[in-house]
Amino acid sequence: GTGSPLHCDADMSRFYFQVLSGKKLWRVMPPSEYWRASPTDTDDYYPSKFEVDLMNVDFDKFPDMNGALVYEAILEPGDIIFVPESWAHQVINLADSIATSMNFVDYHNAPAHI
Repeated sequence: GTGSPLHCDADMSRFYFQVLSGKKLWRVMPPSEYWRASPTDTDDYYPSKFEVDLMNVDFDKFPDMNGALVYEAILEPGDIIFVPESWAHQVINLADSIATSMNFVDYHNAPAHI
């Protein structure tokens, strides 16, 4: 299905994501695990893109992914997920989906937005 590759949202933003219809598979990884996922693009603070495909990890190419801390959730209509700032995430649509999300700024990440 369609979806997004493993990435972090810009400027250390955190966000909520709600599925209105359909079904989505989420995999998220904390910043402490970045080194395992082969970062390819970094900003001033954190990497924003990675080589690893969390939906189909090639353990021969990325042996450090063995034992990586990755959380998984399947979201269906009405479900909401909160993704903390700087957490890497990858999503695949398991069905045609409509969703909404909201990134927000607070005292933790305000300097990146000012």
